Amino acid sequence: MTAKETALSRKIKACRQNKNLKQEQLAEILRKKYGLGTTREAVSKWEIGFQAPEMTTIKYLAEIFGITIDELNEDESERERITRQTLKDEDKILLDLWGKIGEDEQKFFRQQLERAAKERRGSNDD
Repeated sequence: MTAKETALSRKIKACRQNKNLKQEQLAEILRKKYGLGTTREAVSKWEIGFQAPEMTTIKYLAEIFGITIDELNEDESERERITRQTLKDEDKILLDLWGKIGEDEQKFFRQQLERAAKERRGSNDD
């Protein structure tokens, strides 16, 4: 059997690292808190995609990481793709609306945006 990195394997590793846990520490939590026989080697196999954790273990991992099972299984690149598409759709709507308002309204909105940008830059100087 060969290792094949998956969305789940990447997410387990990223979540573990975000919690500042070593593989052994994560295995220990699963052993002590949930009574599983998890080893550091098992965690390593999950992270490289050599083996997938059981569904019960996935449930416990999601709990440890403070996320849902769906979030643990979700491919981050898919979420990013959806976000990019949503932004593109919103840009199209804004451009369409921009073309429908008059020059005075466009000037007003530009001034408001410039003022907001100046305020943001000023608050970042703190």
